[in-house]
Amino acid sequence: MKKVSILIFTFCMILSSCATSKRAQQDVSITATQWKLITVATSSKELKPSEENPVTLKIENNQASGNSGCNYFSGPVELKEKSLKFGDLASTRKYCMESMEIENAVLKALSETDNYRIKDNKLELRKGTQTLATFAIAN
Repeated sequence: MKKVSILIFTFCMILSSCATSKRAQQDVSITATQWKLITVATSSKELKPSEENPVTLKIENNQASGNSGCNYFSGPVELKEKSLKFGDLASTRKYCMESMEIENAVLKALSETDNYRIKDNKLELRKGTQTLATFAIAN
């Protein structure tokens, strides 16, 4: 009987932790979170930002802002359900030789985004079903 009780208790704990994990993932909001780029796709490869030049994104009050690896950007964003469209983004114009490739890829991905998905606490900016860029929650 003791083994059965322990088994039932363990099973309940596992179910409880799964439910908590799903709730935590569902609570992540695109607008209440500071995002940090993991990868961005180009036509030939995936790029990852360096730790020295992180790429960030924040969406709040119909505005997007962040750092594209070298320069800061901001501009309007239209968010409806899972639809996401970035408007014309203003950006500073500093040249950083070591991060221009990723910066150009990020700005292109933002301009092409038409929807998004949050999966496993990661934000995917997408065009149709293609993932253009993936972000994690910034610490």
